[in-house]
Amino acid sequence: SELVRVTNLENEKSLTLRINGRGPYVQVRMLDSSYGAALKLGFIGNGTTKVKVEVIELGDDNYMKNKEEG
Repeated sequence: SELVRVTNLENEKSLTLRINGRGPYVQVRMLDSSYGAALKLGFIGNGTTKVKVEVIELGDDNYMKNKEEG
């Protein structure tokens, strides 16, 4: 699982999320978020939004690697 910072480009709200490897369930989406994450990012009324995704840590469920460590 990866750790990423997701920023809503419409309102600049951001949140650190762990990607669990399931979804997205709709082909045109980059990722699906939980209801709570969508609420905190401010797009629950819209259903979707444009976001910026920044990788913080890469992982394979056994080992996490900080992006800056290369």
